[in-house]
Parts: sequence; structure tokens; C-alpha cells
Amino acid sequence: MVAALEQEMHAQIGVVVLGPEGEQSAGSLTPGPAWSTIKVPLAIAALRANPSLSHLAGSAITVSDNAAAQQLWGSLGGGAAAAEAVEAVLRESGDDHTQVNEQVTRPEFSAFGQTGWALEDQAAFARHLSASTGAAEIEVRNYMAQVASSDSYGLGELGDAHFKGGWGPELNGAYLTRQFGYSGDTAIAVATIPADGSYASGQQVLSELTRRLNL
Repeated sequence: MVAALEQEMHAQIGVVVLGPEGEQSAGSLTPGPAWSTIKVPLAIAALRANPSLSHLAGSAITVSDNAAAQQLWGSLGGGAAAAEAVEAVLRESGDDHTQVNEQVTRPEFSAFGQTGWALEDQAAFARHLSASTGAAEIEVRNYMAQVASSDSYGLGELGDAHFKGGWGPELNGAYLTRQFGYSGDTAIAVATIPADGSYASGQQVLSELTRRLNL
């Protein structure tokens, strides 16, 4: 189905689904930067260290506020200290290799947003998060169920989804659009780069992909 959708919508697609029947993956795309999806473990790390930062965590997740996310990063000390704190959250889901970017590598974008985060690792993180009983995790999960309508394409079209999206230009200018989260007992991570390179087309691809996955 995914291969056919890639041809039909002229897009590279990547998808990993972790459900009761195990893991399924498909598509030709192996995405690079996490973009704003990394704000989920960042918010968890920051809230663990300082629960009073709820307003910043909420803004970072529900409306993908970059300034709020940068403040969360700064609250953890920035640089190596912040990266280590976010990595500690990832390690709890069994991800023993994702390395959070410590320093800005593209001047116009955050350090943490350029972290490479594989779809398989995102899906595993979402599954772990869905069952977590930690106060910070529960708070962030609640925010993931309140994402602004403007960002509620793709997984956001599922009525019970807890998710976060991220998007931004590759070095060639084409937009990578990605999301991860969970719906019921199924965790999922998806990504696309449409042939026309636009964010609008990326939204359309992820919405159509979500519909065809029948989650």
C-alpha cells in the first residue's frame, strides 16, 4: 500500500507501526532531522527537572512554539547538559543510540531540532510513553492530545491520537514532514518528502497515509 501511495502522490514515505501484532515498516524514506518531534522528550526532561515549566511545555507541544522549546532547553543548561538530559529520557524507551545534538549545526535552526531520530525509535518511544506513569510523561501526553487544529493533519485526524509533528527544509530546500505518537494500543511514526518539496503537500501525504493505514 505504501509503495503504491508513493507513486500515486509523488512522494517518498516512511512509516513504522508498533501494534498488538508486532512491528511493521514500509516506504522508501529514512528521515533525518527530528525537527519539532524532539520537543516531546525535551519537555519531559525539563518538567522532571522543574515542574513549574508547564506553560512552556504546553506551548512547545500544542502549538510547537520554538521560543518555548528553546527556553526548556536552556532550563536544562543548554549544550551538552541539555542533550544528556534529553538522551536520558530516550534511553528509558530502549533507544541506546540516538544522540541529541548539543550545538547548532544550521544557524537558523535549534540544536536539538537537528537531532537524527529514526522512525523505529520514535515508534518505540511512543509505545513506552503511552504506558508511562511518570508525572512529566502524563502531563506531556495530555498536551499531545491538545495539538492545535492547524497542525492536526495526518495522525491528528485520528480522534484519540496523542501525537507531535515536526517539519523543516532539507539542505536542498525540500520539506521533510514527520509525526509520531499513539492511538489506542498502536504506536506509529510517519514521515514524507513530497516531490514538489512543499510543506502543504507533506501534510496531504500524511493525511492520506493515515487514512489508508486504517488505525
